[in-house]
Amino acid sequence: MPDGWLHLLGLVKPAMREYLHTLYQFTDRWVVDDTKFRTAFGDHTTPLDDALAATLRWYRDTAELATPAAATR
Repeated sequence: MPDGWLHLLGLVKPAMREYLHTLYQFTDRWVVDDTKFRTAFGDHTTPLDDALAATLRWYRDTAELATPAAATR
């Protein structure tokens, strides 16, 4: 919805005015730069394949714990 319409709609529905504060998230480019974080904390990233394997392993182990013993027989 164009910001002009949000201004008009905000006259009758004040909650819609709040969208004007976040409109940039949908109209402007997002720039992500983690240089300051990496400088402060180092580059301790986990490769995607390792992270995915660990997540799936955790999910499988957690699901097994949550399953009643009678349901697995």
